[in-house]
Amino acid sequence: KQITCMMAEPGINHAEVLTMLDLPALNIVDADVMGQGAAIKGGDYISYMRALAATVSECLGVAP
Repeated sequence: KQITCMMAEPGINHAEVLTMLDLPALNIVDADVMGQGAAIKGGDYISYMRALAATVSECLGVAP
């Protein structure tokens, strides 16, 4: 089986990754795993985790 989705930190160059992996159809979604986004900075851990779960669901192609 081929990889269909990859989660990456925001700011990663998607085109470069697709070229390096030679997988032009790969779906790359940004996942703020390190918590650098506004949700975690505001101390709202629950919102952060929900957003991360939604990103994982999107990558897997599963409805939240």
